Amino acid sequence: MAANTLPRHPQSAAMIARVPRTVARRAHSWRVVALIVTWATLSLGGVIARSSAADAPPHRPTTLSARTPRVIVESVRPARGGPQATRYGLTDRDVAAMREVVPSVITAVPSRVMPLDARRGEEALTVRSVGTTADASALHGFHLTQGRFLSTADGDSLRTVAVLSNRVARGLFPHDEPVGQTVRLGRHAFVVVGVLTAEAAAPALDVFIPLSTMRARYGDTILTQAAGAFEAEQVEISRVELAIANAADVPQATATVVELLNRLHDDRSYRVTDSTAIPAPRPEGASP
Repeated sequence: MAANTLPRHPQSAAMIARVPRTVARRAHSWRVVALIVTWATLSLGGVIARSSAADAPPHRPTTLSARTPRVIVESVRPARGGPQATRYGLTDRDVAAMREVVPSVITAVPSRVMPLDARRGEEALTVRSVGTTADASALHGFHLTQGRFLSTADGDSLRTVAVLSNRVARGLFPHDEPVGQTVRLGRHAFVVVGVLTAEAAAPALDVFIPLSTMRARYGDTILTQAAGAFEAEQVEISRVELAIANAADVPQATATVVELLNRLHDDRSYRVTDSTAIPAPRPEGASP
């Protein structure tokens, strides 16, 4: 489904249209973003309040599952451009704006991906460290063989806790129980609080940590080595999944996201798809 040809939601379109393009692009502080969002919300508050009950969905689910319809927004790296840090992709302000204006959103689940070396004693692996929030577990249908997933309190308190995929747990703890043990991710130590089942629909070498902790401990800059040279990139958010209350609202929500991001970004360093175009993820070890 082509995102740029989808119908607009009238209320969301009006809110987006009233956010001045130049101001939105320069909204580098939370204070400015808050003013923009508050202005748009108050401007349309009367319209929304007068909406007919017949126009509202009969039921707005409060629980998440792997079947919840969603809009997926991903940061896309532009062409490589020399040794200077390349800043691109989704930002905190984008997530705040999408939560506010996209119709029928239950919640937004942001994530940030960073390759890191994981070590425990003599055992070592290069893993995909995923900074995310507590809702990621329910939204992806994760099941755990030990311990628990990340909690809201973990993120609020910037806790250094980690949930390991089953393969990472076996690789770092071939003879011991991982929960309660410490692993090093790069230069920082994390306490293992959970282990996913082998059937969990997550990449085999994932390690999940609180997004807020990742941002605080590692910052937004990633150094990568290619062709013998180091390159730096700055990304606040790698991916956002917007859980939508009703599948029928997904096309409108997708169109709203596209229009909103077009106003907030001068470049097109993002990609928008929806759950109807995303194949179901395969469990660890499943054949293609």
